[in-house]
Amino acid sequence: MTAIKRDRGTLRTTQKRWIVFSLVAVIHCVLTFVFTLWSMGWQMVLLDTGGSAAPTGLKIIGTIDLLLTLPVLLPLARLAVYLGFPDPVNDPIYWPVPIINSLLVAYAVTATMRWYAVRREAFEHRSPS
Repeated sequence: MTAIKRDRGTLRTTQKRWIVFSLVAVIHCVLTFVFTLWSMGWQMVLLDTGGSAAPTGLKIIGTIDLLLTLPVLLPLARLAVYLGFPDPVNDPIYWPVPIINSLLVAYAVTATMRWYAVRREAFEHRSPS
């Protein structure tokens, strides 16, 4: 009977981790697209209107965009430029890169959550010496 309860608990935990993984990946990917396109659009407006300095809002959006492009989006985009794909909007090689980046971020988040849960469980089950 305890084996069945343990299997159900494991199944629920696995389902929760998949849900968290999926939510983190989708939210991160959507935010990456939104902030990247928002930053690109604002920069184009600034260039078209003859602006010479970036406003504080654009600097904030650019910083958020930079943080969302880590760990692999920025290096892979630079590699694609180096390989001869100059246009990130029209070249289809760029479009799966944010998805890969978001999946890696979601994996890191869920792996950290799993590590923390195992540590907490080990600490709770540790016998006093």
